[in-house]
Amino acid sequence: LSIQDLYIQPSLINSPYIAIDFRNVTQAYIKNVVIPCSTTNYQTGLLLAYTSQYALVENLYACTTVDAVELYSGANQNTFIGGKLSSPIGFNIINSNGTSAFGTSLEQGPAMTFVNRVGQTLGTTMQGVRTETSSYGPVFLNGKDGNW
Repeated sequence: LSIQDLYIQPSLINSPYIAIDFRNVTQAYIKNVVIPCSTTNYQTGLLLAYTSQYALVENLYACTTVDAVELYSGANQNTFIGGKLSSPIGFNIINSNGTSAFGTSLEQGPAMTFVNRVGQTLGTTMQGVRTETSSYGPVFLNGKDGNW
C-alpha cells in the first residue's frame, strides 16, 4: 500500500484519534504526507501496529496532540527518512523493534499537560522518543530535536 503527495485536512471534530491508520499493513510506502497543525489536531498522525512491518516513510510532516508516530505491538523494522514531527511525543514505540529514523526533526508541537490525582497541573512536556515494553534496537541519526 502506498500513499504519496497527500495533505490531510484538519478534522471538523475536536481531537479525532488517528489521521493514517496502517494496522496490519506490511511493506507500506508513505511519501510527502502533511498532517497540519490546527485547532482540532489529530491525536496520532501515523499508526503502525501488529504486522505493520518494513514500512518506508519519507517526508512525513505531522502536528498532533499526543504522538506523531505510534509503533505498537509488533510494528517492527520500519524506516523514517526526513520530515518533521511536531507533537508532545515524536515517536511512541511500544513493544516494537528495529525502528530507524534518519534526518527526521522532532520539534515542540502542542504541549501535553500533566495533572496529578487531585487535579493540580504539574506542567507540560515534550518527549522526542518514548519507548516501553520490550522495545529494542531503535536507531536515530542526524535529526533536529527542538528540545535539546
